[in-house]
Order: sequence, then C-alpha cells, then structure tokens
Amino acid sequence: MWKINAFDMSKPIYLAVADVIENDVLAGNLRSGERMPTHRKLADTIGVTPGTVNRIYQEAARRGLLTAVVGRGTFVTADAGRKSSIMDVTKEELAWDMGIARPLTVADPDLWPVIRKTLNKRRLLDLMRYSDPQGLPEHRAAGADWLTRFGLKVPPQNIVITAGAQNALFLICNSLLKAGERVATDNLTFTGMKAAAQRNGLRLEGVPMDSAGMLPDELDALCRRHTIKALYVSGRIQSPTNCEMPFTRRQELREVIRKHGLQLVENDSYGLLSRAPDRHLTALLPDESIYIAGLSKGFAAGLRVAYVAAPPGIARKIAQGVADTMLFVPTVNAEIASECLRSGLAEAAILTKRDMVARRVAMFRKIFENHVFECLDECMFAWLKLPPFWKGLDLETEAAKRNMRVMSSVRFAVGPTPPVEAVRVSLAGMSSAVDLRKALTSLERLVSKLV
Repeated sequence: MWKINAFDMSKPIYLAVADVIENDVLAGNLRSGERMPTHRKLADTIGVTPGTVNRIYQEAARRGLLTAVVGRGTFVTADAGRKSSIMDVTKEELAWDMGIARPLTVADPDLWPVIRKTLNKRRLLDLMRYSDPQGLPEHRAAGADWLTRFGLKVPPQNIVITAGAQNALFLICNSLLKAGERVATDNLTFTGMKAAAQRNGLRLEGVPMDSAGMLPDELDALCRRHTIKALYVSGRIQSPTNCEMPFTRRQELREVIRKHGLQLVENDSYGLLSRAPDRHLTALLPDESIYIAGLSKGFAAGLRVAYVAAPPGIARKIAQGVADTMLFVPTVNAEIASECLRSGLAEAAILTKRDMVARRVAMFRKIFENHVFECLDECMFAWLKLPPFWKGLDLETEAAKRNMRVMSSVRFAVGPTPPVEAVRVSLAGMSSAVDLRKALTSLERLVSKLV
C-alpha cells in the first residue's frame, strides 16, 4: 500500500498531494492497478478530512492517474503517466513508424483535376466567405449520399461537417457533455478518444471485452453502478484489438443502450475499407446515434473532412461547437472532398487501398506466423500479443532504440486493470512496402529476442 512521506506545504493540500501521486507514478513507486489508501486512512495519515482526500483523488483522477471502482476502492489507472494523444509532438519521427495508422497517401488519387475544377468555378469567391458552421447544404448533401454506402439514410440537415474525425470527437465531448460526466468505452480504446475526454474533463469508464467486443452484461452493470451519459465505440473494426462485433452482440448492446438511455457515439473511420457496410451499432440505432465517417483513411487526409450524422438537436449543438472553436470547416476543402465523392474518385481510391492493405496484411501474417495476433484483411493495423518474456512498454522502448515505433497496449487502456501485454502494429504508417517488410522482419526478431 502506498505511503506518502512529505509534500509541498506552500501549495493547497489537495494539489500538493496530487503532485506527490503524479511524481510517484512517473518514478515507478506507484504502479498500474495498485490500490490507494482508503479516504479515512489517508486522511488520518496527513491530518486532513476525508472530504479533502476526496478532492485529492478527484484531482489525481482529472490528471488521468487514478480511477475509483464502486465497492472496491481507488486504483492507479493502467495508463497512468502515459500521454493519451494519438500523436506525441514532443517525440522525434522514427524511420520505421508502425505506430500511427497513416492513410497510405502513396495510393491517393491525383487531386489536381478536382482542385483545378474547384478553382475555375465562378463560385470560388463564395467558397472563400464565412460559411454555415454546419457546412454548406450541397456539401452536407454529398456527405448524406456518401453515408448510404454504409447502410445509413440520413437527411442533409442531420449532417455536420468537421475537420476530421478527431475534431469531431473533441466537439462531441465539448459540446454535449460536461466536465466530470462519465462515458463508457471498451477497456482498450482509441487513444484519440482518451485525449478528447481528458481535454474536456470527462471520466472514461472501461468496459471489459471478449473476442466479440464489448460485453453487454458488463456495460449494464457499469450503468447500474454509475450515471453513464454516453457510450463510445470504434465502429466496424475495433481499435486497437481488430475484433469485429457479430450481429447478436450488437443486438444485445442495443438493448442495454436503450435500457439506460445512453448516447451512442460511433467512430467508424476504419470502416471505410470494410466489405460489411452496415456492420455497426448505428445501423441498429439510427435515430439515437452520433456516427462519425471520416475520410482521412480513404483519401486526401490533408483536407481534414469528416461527416457527422446526428439527430437534429444534437447536430445543431455540434455545429455550435464548430462555430465556437473554428467558425466553420474550410469550405474549399469541403468542396474538393464533395467533388471526389460525387465523381467516384474517392471510391476508386478506397478500392485501391483495400487491395494494398490486404497485401500488407498477408506480409504481416507470413512474417509473424509463429506468433499470436489479430489481423483482419481490411484493417490498417495488427494487434500483436507478446510472448511472456515481454511487456508492451518494454518492447515499445526497445523498438524505439532501433528506430521503430509501435504502440503498447497500455496506451489504449482505460481503467485500473493492466491490459494484456500486446502492441498495435500499423501496416499503413510507411509508404514503401519494401521498407515495411524490413521493419516487420526486424520487429519480429526483436519480439522473438533474436537480436
């Protein structure tokens, strides 16, 4: 059990003790999943009231260090001391980046004809003016038409155009939820959602999973223990574990969502490459969901365009978030994206990338044939489970020393339970297939401890 020795008396006690907790986490004196002293015990130790300890633990929770489990106590989070950001700007680029699932820009179509067509339009000046924060009607119509390929029929007035899926997540957290409110998610979830929640003071609650995805009974139990405002899921391809949710599991989750009145937020950015167009929860809850369809994984990531489908009242709140943070998404970008969708250029790019990803998946499977992993034919990353002599963070560190970047399971963890020792390996982070083969071969030797 953790013991506190001293703290800075010049600061308010709740901040000073929270600082000690943070420093002990960073120093390794407090480890993932470790149970903290009870409120009464810590209060007696440092000579304060249990109410002050509650404030200490709340501050530590706000920093992503602690989480409370009803009936069990307060624990160090599995990812304590680790940045949740999808991209860490403090770290230098590595030659072999298998961390971020970049969108294989090497296969992007030539956009110059579309850009030239846009620039030659007489209405170019109109595109350069202030615009509706929700997006121009014709751009929202293009987005609504695009969503039909995913089995969704959404009127244009229910579409909001955002600056990519990550921006959409931030706007949803900021515009629809309040600091301190709880959002349920898989206990291994997208780092971008973790970052958006932390930035907005939300409390993520991890729900255990199995090979079919989130466990409905566990979600139901969580909702009975706490007031849960929303549920975040990754869409057709779960990030980072690569599991696909079967129809029966989605039906069971639908009932729990309706039972507890949860707001569903589904980020289906990786679903672009999927051949199962409607294998997502939103298909079963079309009038109760916020569905994010980002384009970046398919083509032209630099445009930063995503379509968010939501009920009318919620769509306007998200649009207000756009207005409050950036006024509107650049309409020239939205026009170029819309033209790509209308012309079929986007569909052609996605088909090309689907084939490219399939070849890279086959390459990974061959190189790691003696290991345990989850790797779908249409997914840009693999979930590699590690031999017992490796911890994910240790492998991540050792790989970086060899100029390779992978992402440990800890980075995706939510809650106090340490995750399975694994790493997510991006198959789309490197443009060259030759370089990817070299990187994967080097990584396999490291995982096998042959180097």
